[in-house]
Amino acid sequence: MADPKTDAFATMSGAAVLAVCIAQTLHERDARFLEALKTNVEELHHLFSERGDADTSKLLYAFGLSLENRDLFPRH
Repeated sequence: MADPKTDAFATMSGAAVLAVCIAQTLHERDARFLEALKTNVEELHHLFSERGDADTSKLLYAFGLSLENRDLFPRH
């Protein structure tokens, strides 16, 4: 099993899975909150990118993509 502390892909994959769970729950409960979360994630992605923190920026980018991609939601 990959170590999330040393394997960026494992960390991003975990973030993507978490993002899908959050996004699906928010979409089902209150889409307005999901929109606010997407905006905040995008702003943080840009902030960390400008600061030169590539790892955090990549994580936020993966998280943001997961929030946008509803095809990732499990089918019921």
